[in-house]
Amino acid sequence: GITLPSLRNAAAQNGDYELVCNSDGVRVRQDPGLSGAILGSINSGTVVWVTGQTVYADGYGWIPVTVQGANLAGYVADAFFERPDGGTGWFRGTPVHVTSDGVNLRSGPGLGNAVVGNFSTGTNGIIQDGPRSADGYSWYNLTIDGINGWMAADFLAEGFVGRPDPGSEFQI
Repeated sequence: GITLPSLRNAAAQNGDYELVCNSDGVRVRQDPGLSGAILGSINSGTVVWVTGQTVYADGYGWIPVTVQGANLAGYVADAFFERPDGGTGWFRGTPVHVTSDGVNLRSGPGLGNAVVGNFSTGTNGIIQDGPRSADGYSWYNLTIDGINGWMAADFLAEGFVGRPDPGSEFQI
């Protein structure tokens, strides 16, 4: 039979990310946004798998998730979740944009890594991993203009530039 550890390993291989609910009565909705039908609710301590990209609506980032140990999948508001390691920062799949001109994208986290791209204000990207601390900066792995690399968080802000509903066309 399939055990929870094998499911977790399969999910990890598929790129899913775990988050932990930090409030009671958090609603799981069919669609992103406050008007999405309520499919169920979860409580503090519940672990979910992130299954796609965050969608922004009604003042929240809506994360597509599958609830571990339950036959429940839908969208949850990002305000009620944290990383299982207690870390902070952007989740995998979060849309971001560059906030300065001439910002380097590097092959690894740190100033000593090779430059693989250079981007200007307003260039959109998707967070893949991070943060990692190096050389006095917090670094995120992201995909930007089809290139994967690491950029210092000081030069990034959440959300896409130039799209009225950031994330909708990138939803998985």
